[in-house]
Amino acid sequence: MGRRAVNVMEKIIRWLKEASQKVAEAIYQPFKFSELATIKQLEEKRDYYKENSNASLYTYLIKLGRNKRTKFGKCIKNFINSTKTSSEESSIIVMENIRQFMNEMKNYLIANGDVKYDKEVIKAKSKGPKTFDLDEILENVVCELVLIPLKEHLDDLIFREFSPSVTLVMEVMYHVRESSLHEVGVKAPLRPFSEEELAIIRNDLYKIQTSDLPSEKLKYFLAAVSSIFKFTKSYISGRKVDICTDDFIPLLIWVLSQCRTFTVEVEALYMCYLLNPSIMLGESGYYTRSLLSAGALLNETNKIFRNSATDVDSCQCSNRIEESSKEIKMVIIDQLNGLPLNVKTIRLKPNTKAKDICSVMARKLHVKHPEFFGLFMVVDGKAKILNDNFRLETIQESVQRDLRSKNCFFIYKEINKKLAWPFSNY
Repeated sequence: MGRRAVNVMEKIIRWLKEASQKVAEAIYQPFKFSELATIKQLEEKRDYYKENSNASLYTYLIKLGRNKRTKFGKCIKNFINSTKTSSEESSIIVMENIRQFMNEMKNYLIANGDVKYDKEVIKAKSKGPKTFDLDEILENVVCELVLIPLKEHLDDLIFREFSPSVTLVMEVMYHVRESSLHEVGVKAPLRPFSEEELAIIRNDLYKIQTSDLPSEKLKYFLAAVSSIFKFTKSYISGRKVDICTDDFIPLLIWVLSQCRTFTVEVEALYMCYLLNPSIMLGESGYYTRSLLSAGALLNETNKIFRNSATDVDSCQCSNRIEESSKEIKMVIIDQLNGLPLNVKTIRLKPNTKAKDICSVMARKLHVKHPEFFGLFMVVDGKAKILNDNFRLETIQESVQRDLRSKNCFFIYKEINKKLAWPFSNY
């Protein structure tokens, strides 16, 4: 890495440190963190709506929603069809519409439930009065009937909108992983987490990326936060210490980078816009907003990095463009779970073809059956598989004509295997 690039990254780390402290002050709460009560509550309520006392009500409502002859079922069918055929491309607007519609359907059931609905509610309440929560049951029903059928469409919108920023976050996280806790803004003298501790946190963060329901994502995220608190120890005494609010966001950024959770901003937006609004009022809302702030900071760091990197004279800029046209950005994925691991830059030789890159990747990744793998190109969120004899130089020439608006990267993967969300819509 050149001296100028090192200076740019030093500026980024300093900015990240200052910005994370300002964000922590903006959402400050006057207490120190301890074991999350929300975690225990979620574990106690896990699948309670499917238990014997509530199974009959839950099953009845699911059948009611899937019956196209009922008004409830017709409303759900029409909304799903209109959302899928809509020209709206903003995933955030679509998520807002989904959340609003789910709230309306819950209110409709409460206000216009038939006689059988009332009987099922009374029966479920009498069997389990301590665990009965009608709002929670209705929330899981509308998620099953509305959100799950629209998940693939929503993923497609998110993929096109956020895949360029995700690949850039990969690059920033690479540099954050090389930094100490103090360098990213953690004031307390904390020791770095061990590999075993990071593996436990990474497992929960991975489950966030593979879960469909926002409530499931929240459960695993809070479990990861709980593990962070559990493993936080003093660098001096080795004893467990509480985390102040000023240190939480920079510590979270460092942990997310170590665990390679590149979709941090997308996951936070998904939870913020689709979770039951009542959940966002307490601890859960605070930690979800903290995750969103961490993702926003990483994304802003990308913009600063790109602006700083282009702040050179015209001669240097033209040389950089000429050199970058001879390179491609390759996203390395985990062949087992399909999640992105890292991003690498591969220098192209003259007349390099797609099959040449496939041969190099198969050798480096120790692929046993390379004939089942292929090279995929993603430009501005749109992906396609490349022919073996396709010359990559022609792609780079077209992409480099408009460096500011286009983001191009490549993925080597098994042809018939889908990648994990949000890279799942190939």
